[in-house]
Amino acid sequence: MMNNIQVHFFQHAADEGFGNCKDYLHSLGAQLSSTEFFALPSLFDIELDALPEIDDVDLLIVMGSLLQLQDELYYPWLKTEKRWLRRYLASKKPLIAVGVGAQVLAQSLGAIASDRKLMVCGWQQVYAYADRVQRVAHFQMPQQTQVLQWYQQGYALPRGAIALAYSHDYHHQAFQIEQHVLAFQFHPEITPQRYQSLCEEQSQQLKDNAAQSLSSLECKQVNHQVHRQLNDQVNDQLSHQVNRQVNDQVNDQVSHQDALAQDDHQAVLMGCRQGALLLQRAIDYVLSYSRQKHVKC
Repeated sequence: MMNNIQVHFFQHAADEGFGNCKDYLHSLGAQLSSTEFFALPSLFDIELDALPEIDDVDLLIVMGSLLQLQDELYYPWLKTEKRWLRRYLASKKPLIAVGVGAQVLAQSLGAIASDRKLMVCGWQQVYAYADRVQRVAHFQMPQQTQVLQWYQQGYALPRGAIALAYSHDYHHQAFQIEQHVLAFQFHPEITPQRYQSLCEEQSQQLKDNAAQSLSSLECKQVNHQVHRQLNDQVNDQLSHQVNRQVNDQVNDQVSHQDALAQDDHQAVLMGCRQGALLLQRAIDYVLSYSRQKHVKC
């Protein structure tokens, strides 16, 4: 049992909490703290000394959000965060990044953000690169696992990073740097509650867009886009709502369908469970490396 592990979170969205790893970290005797970047106003910058002392952090977890990597103009603190990340990485301390957190990490190391703007959201299969599976020094991704995707932008692989997993539409679903840094484009930290809120947010956005100016033809185009972007679990729910908006001429009385429909409930729970187990293994992996290097954990 490891005691007094200081785990710090970089949070970029108010509804992106500690995720499903919170209880597991507590079981390791960890003390949790966070920097809430989302609470900073637009156009507000911070100094490096406003962030934690690197010596006070044993494990850093960088969370996701709907942030775009080009948003430094509106959120100048992003530059400061990336500078701090480079210093933290130089200390060889453990780091795990998820979602946009993986993109921020990659860009802080000089990787170029992709110009892809197609929204990808829903449950998808990711696959381990076969030549990595057999090499014990690398983090062992499952050969195939179902994960939650929710992103609009990708990134090039940072120099020195090793790609661990891919999906059919994206090559860099996971990577590692040496044995103390793991990054996941997808969301292993997702909980059923957070998944439901994401579905509700996406549904509301679709309804708002439809209510503003869409003609019947434009609504059909939106519906077609939803079919292309979301998997069956999310797509059936959201497209049903959009169709009702068209038929009812965007009636404000349209009721919201439960994002966790009964038919999909078990599949969602299974996906969240797989993500939680993967994240726990990732935590163990990076902390184990730190113990081997005699870093205080």
